Amino acid sequence: MPNLTINGATVPVRLVEVELSKLRLDAENPRLHSAYLTHALPAQPTQKQIEAVLCALPESKSLTDALIRNQGCFTAPLSSVDFRVLEGNRRVAALRRLRAESPRSTAWSKITIQQLTAKLSPAHEKAIRAKYHLEGVVPWDGLSQLTEYAALAERDGGDKVAEMLGRLPKDVEP
Repeated sequence: MPNLTINGATVPVRLVEVELSKLRLDAENPRLHSAYLTHALPAQPTQKQIEAVLCALPESKSLTDALIRNQGCFTAPLSSVDFRVLEGNRRVAALRRLRAESPRSTAWSKITIQQLTAKLSPAHEKAIRAKYHLEGVVPWDGLSQLTEYAALAERDGGDKVAEMLGRLPKDVEP
């Protein structure tokens, strides 16, 4: 069984094939911050609202094209024990759209995911988001990245941001 290392803690991960409908998009996905700031998303969004915002992102069309070309995800999304997507929300939203466009097809009904085998603390979940979104594992625009850093620093303080990124507080600029 593979492992994921989060701030020095090792968490086992398993590959699981699940129904796409079992997965829940993450309302705390960093790509949603600008939608919250512009009120495109309410404070407690529904899954459909999150999906709509993610599918409206500029890179959504090329992602959907890649999913069709590859006949699915080339990198398995990462989910929590309770099937909340911690990484890969855009892929799941795009697959849901493909599923909605072809309801009779079984091509988009299941997905292989990486599922954590243990419940994580909120701090470890934030560290996962930082790993994928702030450390450049997943490409995204600089403004969204800056917005996420600022929101994290405002909410949790600069020391917490440094801790999540595995850096010394003095190395994290205001």
